[in-house]
Amino acid sequence: MPPLFWALPLWAIFLIVTAVLLIGHEAGVQIRRRTTRSVDADADGVEAVGGSYLTASLSLLALLVAFSFSMGVERYNSRSALVREEANLISTAWRRLDALPTADKAVLVDDFAAYVETRWAFSQASSPAELHDAEKRSDELGEAVWSAAAREADATDFALRTYLDALNAMFNIAAARRAAIEAVIPRTILLALLLYAVIAVTFMGYSHPIKRRYFVASSIQFILLALAFALIIDLDRPRTGLVEVSQEPLHRVVEAVRRGAERRPPSGAPARTGA
Repeated sequence: MPPLFWALPLWAIFLIVTAVLLIGHEAGVQIRRRTTRSVDADADGVEAVGGSYLTASLSLLALLVAFSFSMGVERYNSRSALVREEANLISTAWRRLDALPTADKAVLVDDFAAYVETRWAFSQASSPAELHDAEKRSDELGEAVWSAAAREADATDFALRTYLDALNAMFNIAAARRAAIEAVIPRTILLALLLYAVIAVTFMGYSHPIKRRYFVASSIQFILLALAFALIIDLDRPRTGLVEVSQEPLHRVVEAVRRGAERRPPSGAPARTGA
């Protein structure tokens, strides 16, 4: 399949796969009719042979569907876990920033809040171009956050060292999230799944009696199989598919950082001191 096929909307992929399965089934029916010389020969064990091939092909197809679906679910769960982990790490770094003894904390807060906004933009990106722009901006602000913290670093200051550790973990999980988005089910496996499906429905059409088509029952089965294929692809589309990875854990942290940044004095403003 060309790369354009995998970028099609799910409904288009569903219709294409359904049409391919219907064509494969009809091909099996026509092959049976052309290779069977008479109705008497039709009952002469051909159905039994075709049925055995059909059972074998459907068993292989079921195995491949289950394998592909498990790969998609595993990737979905991994992406969900990374969102929760990044939210936790951002929250940890934010709390440690609040405990820093530095006098000009407003600069660190501004840089940190800007970085968090880029992470939210990354989570909301729905196209490769948006992902690239958000990640580039995230990397730039990440460097600014690290540089600002490193300038304040003191080897003897435990709070600063723990804040730097939290920043390092936060940046690492950001890279892991991008890698998880790029980790999709190999297209070779999906092509093999579609090929097995076509072979199975061809045997199905070949094993049917000449005088009976079972069109409705067969069509329902093809629709279900096409839905399964589309769902597997959907699991590889965490931003644009029907089964999206929830960004709510990160959203709650972003809102907390926004509120905290608004309560702090702007950069360069003198810190309040007690009476």
